[in-house]
Amino acid sequence: MVPGRTEVPYDVLDAETGNLFGRFPTEAEALAFVRSLIEANGAAVTDTVLFGGRDDAGHVLPVETGASLARRPIAVPAVDRPVATPA
Repeated sequence: MVPGRTEVPYDVLDAETGNLFGRFPTEAEALAFVRSLIEANGAAVTDTVLFGGRDDAGHVLPVETGASLARRPIAVPAVDRPVATPA
C-alpha cells in the first residue's frame, strides 16, 4: 500500500451464485486471479465471472465480464496466488 493512500479493493464474483471468489488489494492481483481461473477452466469461465472495483477517488468502476474480461489478464504480470476453480 502506498503511504497516504487508502487501499481500494477489487472483487471477483461468481455471477450465477453471487459468491465472492476473492477481494484483492490491487487490480493486478485481481486480474492475476482471473487469469488463473482462465488457465484452469478456459476463457468461457469469464462468462460467469464478475470483476469490479473502485478507482483511487473511490468511484465505482464499470463491472466487467465475458470476452472483455477474458482479454484483460493477458498483459498482467503473474502474481503468486493460489489457483481457484469455480464451485
